[in-house]
Amino acid sequence: MIGGVVKLPGIVRDGVVVPQSNERLPEGTHVEIRLEPGDVPAGLKSEIEAWDKASDESWKWIQGSLAHGQDDRE
Repeated sequence: MIGGVVKLPGIVRDGVVVPQSNERLPEGTHVEIRLEPGDVPAGLKSEIEAWDKASDESWKWIQGSLAHGQDDRE
């Protein structure tokens, strides 16, 4: 395979992502799976939104702590 990012289309069959190309990926290859907005199941969408909200709240807490001179690392 060439260096850099390579995009391969794929489809889910029986819960497994199957690349839609004749290229075989070597065992252990790291991949990133991105879902198109219309393809995200409702349960997964809710979970992602909950993680985003928790992340936003965590950053607000961190920023507030730093603004008040609080640093738990000390």
